[in-house]
Amino acid sequence: LGHNWGEVTYVWALDNSTCTATRVCASNGAHVEEEIATATAEITQQQSCVNAELTTYTATFTNPAFETQIKQNIPTKDEIGGEHDYVYDELKEKYVCTKCGEEHNPTDTNLLNISGTKLTGVKSGFEDALFVPNGITEIGDYALQYNTDITEVYFPGTIRTIGKYAFADCINLTNFVLPEGLESIGVRAFTRNTNNAMTSLVIPNSVETIGKYAFYGLKYNLQAGEPSNENENVPTMEVVLSNRMTVIESGAFGKARITSVDFNGANLTKIKNESFHYNHLTTIDLPATLISIYDHAFNGNHLSSVNVSGTQVNDIGLGAFDDQTDITTGDPIQIYTEWQGGYYLGKGENSHYFLVTWDYNVNNEGAEDGALIHSDTKCVASELLNLTLDASTTSSDSRYFIDGQYEIKQTIGDLIFVSGIYRPKNSDGKFSLKRVDVVDGTSKSDITTIELPSYLADYEYGALIGFDNLAELSISVVFSRLGNLFTDHKVNLDSENHDAIVPETLIVVNVNSGRYCDSIDSKAFKGLEHIQTVNIGSNINISKEAFLECTGLIRVCVNNNSSFTIGVDAFADCTSLQEFTYNTDYSVAFNSDCFYHTALESFVISSGSTMGGTMLGRCASLRYVFIASDATLTMNSKGDGPFTKCRESTEDPDSNIILTIYTDSVDGSEWDENWNDTSHRDDPKDGGDNRIRRPATVVYDTSIDDFYSILEAAATE
Repeated sequence: LGHNWGEVTYVWALDNSTCTATRVCASNGAHVEEEIATATAEITQQQSCVNAELTTYTATFTNPAFETQIKQNIPTKDEIGGEHDYVYDELKEKYVCTKCGEEHNPTDTNLLNISGTKLTGVKSGFEDALFVPNGITEIGDYALQYNTDITEVYFPGTIRTIGKYAFADCINLTNFVLPEGLESIGVRAFTRNTNNAMTSLVIPNSVETIGKYAFYGLKYNLQAGEPSNENENVPTMEVVLSNRMTVIESGAFGKARITSVDFNGANLTKIKNESFHYNHLTTIDLPATLISIYDHAFNGNHLSSVNVSGTQVNDIGLGAFDDQTDITTGDPIQIYTEWQGGYYLGKGENSHYFLVTWDYNVNNEGAEDGALIHSDTKCVASELLNLTLDASTTSSDSRYFIDGQYEIKQTIGDLIFVSGIYRPKNSDGKFSLKRVDVVDGTSKSDITTIELPSYLADYEYGALIGFDNLAELSISVVFSRLGNLFTDHKVNLDSENHDAIVPETLIVVNVNSGRYCDSIDSKAFKGLEHIQTVNIGSNINISKEAFLECTGLIRVCVNNNSSFTIGVDAFADCTSLQEFTYNTDYSVAFNSDCFYHTALESFVISSGSTMGGTMLGRCASLRYVFIASDATLTMNSKGDGPFTKCRESTEDPDSNIILTIYTDSVDGSEWDENWNDTSHRDDPKDGGDNRIRRPATVVYDTSIDDFYSILEAAATE
């Protein structure tokens, strides 16, 4: 009897490399036929950015009872993801995707309207993607405006110009890549591409100009209406600008749902009206070259702070940063923008804008009470995150801040800094410290440390009255007398004891670089005997007699990162001063007598510095000095050099000179032959011998590093 075979079963391996065919005899289950066929594989669809790789597997058996098995279009690789990034390949004369290698022919010229090298439109029958033929240099004005068939557009490297409205209102245009070599983009060229799916827009560095509203409403959704500032799972949309651009025209990137912008080192000077308004920006890093920010340039984003201080901005337009909202909740947030001109306080209680501005004389017709809005809008310092505005009086014209009408309060820790606004003649307005209060539950006597805010330009007398236990004070404002802060009038050094006015507990003073602090005024600390340590920031000059007769001063540290000046008698008669340090990478103009009669034991004269006569005169403790060979040593009108009078006239004229001068000069020939004189020389008119000179020991050809090693060794002896 023959076999009674059942139906054949086919089982593919998990990787589709083989297929097993099996049949079993119905009369005798022990009789089984089985064959394993190795499958062939044919890729029927290549992997690309948008398509998965598909493979068809075929298994052919030798047993005629087993039929050939086929598995068609099995996904074997996922799509790469994202849009194609086609670039024209001149060798292949095709567009090639840089990500997946897929090739595409340029669009058939029979479907295009071309005039010379200008593409002026498309003909009936065109649909989907536009691959602009190589050699086209210009996309004409209005070329594809309102075209609803176009979904993508790719340009060859020959394109130089995209005309105005060229792709405006192409509501199904989802992707385009701008080519290197493109130089200009016209007005509203890509405005209202409503279904655009791009996640990045790179403006090639060859582009110099972008027209007004060129990308305005790039992702504007007609059905959804204007982009909302509330959280809506906003997709990423990054914009990278050309570094050749100097101006961003009005509305160029407005309402485009942009989440970040990279200015790419562009030498921008102007960001015009509505350039980035109603996007989804949470931070911006403005270029240092920026000068002007126009009206509403960034309004309607999610910015909480903007630092403009690192730029050259001198003009911020009306509402430039208005209507910021929290990206998660959609709640209004107040923006703080650091800027040299003033303080923008954001939206007020009645939907107006409180604005501290320095220009009173502007035409502000129509402004309502409490609103200070005009074309000379100024903005706010980022450090004032808890700034509040209190009206202390009323005014017949509340559109402007009148001097004394408002107080600006900033709370830092236990201290409340209360400032007013003043406007010197022919000058911008500035903040003046009126007083320092303390929070509830704190007494002024509990405060031992105060750091005045850096935005202050001035102070009122008695601003620190009551802080009698103050041990350390940090300031960044120019003042004529420190004591003015602790009394209700200007200190008269001729009739008042300056030291008695300032709290005797104050031993440390830090003079920090501030927006308006570039010098320590003459006699500012004169006669303050209890101050022991002074730290001075960079870019601060020290005026004459600034610390004269501060007899308790022990150490001074200047943290400079540039050259500076020390005036005549600046530290004269600071008889306890043992240490003066500064960054010797920079030069100093040491004026005459600036360290006269101090207790300094060592000193460095850095490269390029100048030294006045008797600059270190009568410094009887001076042991070690280094002088750079290119320093200039200046004699005073009496012929005194920098070290004259380091030895008193009462000393034994034959005693050994204890001062040693080290220099990287080979022989000192750079200086006046009498520069090295440490003796006291009486005036000839008084019968003294003006020609007796007692030089210090000089060690030539010594580097500054060797000098520091000598000091270290001496300190261990």
